[in-house]
Amino acid sequence: MQFEAFTQISEKAKISGVALIPRISRNNNLYTKAELERFDNVTVPLNMEHDPDKKIGRVTFHYNSDLETLYYEGVVTDEAAALLVRNKTLFTSIEATPEEMKVVCNGDEDCFHMPFRLKPKGLALTETPGVPETTVHVIEHYIKECQHHNEHEHGADYTNFNEFKKKILNYLEAEECSWGENKKKN
Repeated sequence: MQFEAFTQISEKAKISGVALIPRISRNNNLYTKAELERFDNVTVPLNMEHDPDKKIGRVTFHYNSDLETLYYEGVVTDEAAALLVRNKTLFTSIEATPEEMKVVCNGDEDCFHMPFRLKPKGLALTETPGVPETTVHVIEHYIKECQHHNEHEHGADYTNFNEFKKKILNYLEAEECSWGENKKKN
């Protein structure tokens, strides 16, 4: 009897977390709730450290108005980047183009930029976030069955251990030993 197992391991990483909250970022941009709502249900490319040549996956944004938080979920499809995501603390940084930018000041020295009508372009994974409350969480690892073997029906129950055990014992021409019964006899 010959046993074969076929699997294909995908090193993709499914990720989710906080993309942005309403606040002033480290680069002095004020992101409002109204601007974050523009991202709801938008899918964008994912990259590392704002490098447009290093696209590593895709994410979809979801705005939660009760929590006033822009969340995301997606997949890192680049295997090297997925390994990095699993083993390093990272944050996120949105990429968007504003149609208009205003400078708002509180006195002479305390000024910031306020983007209006943002158009989402991407999300970057970064070690140094513009907003430190952002997060990256790896949800799961994928293991997929290889579908090239016709003798196995996809979705069939191959977990009947007793049948499997009988086949192994028959192949080895062996008997099952019950340890509890042997102890009682001795």
